[in-house]
Amino acid sequence: MKFEPFELKIGRRTYTITESDNVLFNGACYLLVSQQYQSGWQKISPQLSKAKAEKYIKKGYLKFNYKTNLSGASMYYYKFTGNPEE
Repeated sequence: MKFEPFELKIGRRTYTITESDNVLFNGACYLLVSQQYQSGWQKISPQLSKAKAEKYIKKGYLKFNYKTNLSGASMYYYKFTGNPEE
């Protein structure tokens, strides 16, 4: 099955999700770390709502990719497997 890029609305913006996009869970929130937007002088990673991300994980659209430890805090990375909005 070939991965097809799709549009995902996060907040007020719409992002094109490809198979190279990663979602980071840092223990508090889910961030789309492979894409950013400019807000003032800062670049910000869009934040996926926790309820929506957990729904995608439960349905199998977000799969665990790998885990890292940074200063004792675990960081979990996920990948999209398909379009959850279909």
